[in-house]
Amino acid sequence: MNPGEMSFDEWELTLTAFQIAYGFLSKAFYEEPHADLMEALVDGDLFSEWPLSRTEPATDFGLSLMQDFRTQWNRELLPDLRWDYTRLFIGPGHVLAPPWESVYRSRERLLFDQATLDVRQAYARFGLQAPRLNHEPDDHLGLELAFMFHLCHLGVQAAQDNDRAALDLTLAAQRDFLDEGESDILTDNIPNGGVHSTRTAHFGPDGMLYVAAGSSSNSGVESDRRRAAILRFNPDGTRPPDNPFVDDPEETRRPVWAEGLRNSVDFLFLPDGRLWADHNGSDMLGDDIPPEEIVIGVEKGKHYGWPYCYTPVEGAVPAGTQDVHDERVPFDQWLGDCSQSTPALFTDLAHQAPLGMALYNQTAFPPEYQGSLFVAYHGSWNSSVPRECKVQRIVVQDGMPVSSEPFVTGFRGSDGEQCGGAWGRPAGVAVGANGELFVSDDQNGNIYRVVYTGGQ
Repeated sequence: MNPGEMSFDEWELTLTAFQIAYGFLSKAFYEEPHADLMEALVDGDLFSEWPLSRTEPATDFGLSLMQDFRTQWNRELLPDLRWDYTRLFIGPGHVLAPPWESVYRSRERLLFDQATLDVRQAYARFGLQAPRLNHEPDDHLGLELAFMFHLCHLGVQAAQDNDRAALDLTLAAQRDFLDEGESDILTDNIPNGGVHSTRTAHFGPDGMLYVAAGSSSNSGVESDRRRAAILRFNPDGTRPPDNPFVDDPEETRRPVWAEGLRNSVDFLFLPDGRLWADHNGSDMLGDDIPPEEIVIGVEKGKHYGWPYCYTPVEGAVPAGTQDVHDERVPFDQWLGDCSQSTPALFTDLAHQAPLGMALYNQTAFPPEYQGSLFVAYHGSWNSSVPRECKVQRIVVQDGMPVSSEPFVTGFRGSDGEQCGGAWGRPAGVAVGANGELFVSDDQNGNIYRVVYTGGQ
């Protein structure tokens, strides 16, 4: 948060929205559900003006669940809701979701650990202390959210008073509190090196950490099964017991969620929980083979072909399509034939190099863009027919990709220029809170902002 970038009025509106959100979440975590809280949730307009970006899959998924709850709520559900709250945060028996920060930041999962003392000091700087000091850890998530509520309240007051120094102080306190403490290594169970070095990580709607690790070569069977795969970990870095290969004799395969993905530079979770990833196909097979697998529907335990097979279709892939064999790589114990490979959902011309991807779920663009998938095409570097570096729009209908069209172009000096020598190469895309599209360019370190101007 940089106060200089916004007016006092803008900060007042923004911090008020965050204050409302923090206040609700604080009560949801710290108080046993009661009728007044539920009625306020159902009757209010809290989620239509939620201050966090709906472009984050976890945020969007959570808000969708809350909206569904609002439509189903009645007072007869209150006893079940109270039981759920008790079972999650109190007991009896093993607490399913301990509501204290120190449990998650301490490798020993200890209460009243250093994190608790750090939080206590943060409260004290503003004249506050936990209500049950020394009887309950200060770092209860409900109390921490209440503290953020308090800081937002102070920020609103400072903005109303046009007090820049006080506003700076409260914003810095929020930033420090959210970023407090040193970073911890969650897991080092991720392979390094090789020709594909990106390691993209996202938390899924199930709360698990998903990590994409590219292959070590252009084409060849990996000795480390964590390569050319999407891995899945518990938030603390351990292996979940429901991973598909958790008991595999090959130890490196145990964190794998899905495999046969040569280089999935990016992936995302849809509002309905499905996982979509892109995939850079092998080189050295010609200008048109294999087509780039732009959208892959990643599912637990499935193999997506590389380095043995690839999807031969260009565009939307019909149901029942079978991958074809890359003759350079014989079948073995990891894949016996292409019928065991899962085809992509949508492909494009070879050598497009899809990297970052983002699902558009804002309203600033025209209605026909809602639900579209935007993908950064890095473009070709070695094809005899150069492929364009651009941002491509993938049209999604009824939850499936059906067609595509260029969205942002002009990064090359001419159609005959390889993107390796172009003045710009899109690498990442992200949807902003105001509905704009941000595009990163790793050729020259720029970020571009794309806005809709109503056809002007």
